Amino acid sequence: MLVVLRDVGVDILDKLVKPYQKGFKDIILDVIVRTEEQLRSLMDIFPVRFKEMQQSHLLIWGQDVLAGLEISDHYPKLRAVQEIKNLQLGLHMIYVYI
Repeated sequence: MLVVLRDVGVDILDKLVKPYQKGFKDIILDVIVRTEEQLRSLMDIFPVRFKEMQQSHLLIWGQDVLAGLEISDHYPKLRAVQEIKNLQLGLHMIYVYI
């Protein structure tokens, strides 16, 4: 669940605790609470997650901040290359070790 607020402080988070615990007692749900500015700064770090959220989200209330986000395909490709290189390094180490 993505909750986008104008301000995110401890006082705001405290107000979210009881409704969250009551409403989602029987299911496990990840909740992201951010401002729109904080959300934009996370897009480059978690592009795949935000692309998935953008493609399959359901707006419950308020402004649809995901609709206007432009998420570059460059970052997921870069991350995939990094993962492949890490796997290759690991395989080479295992090969030499055995």
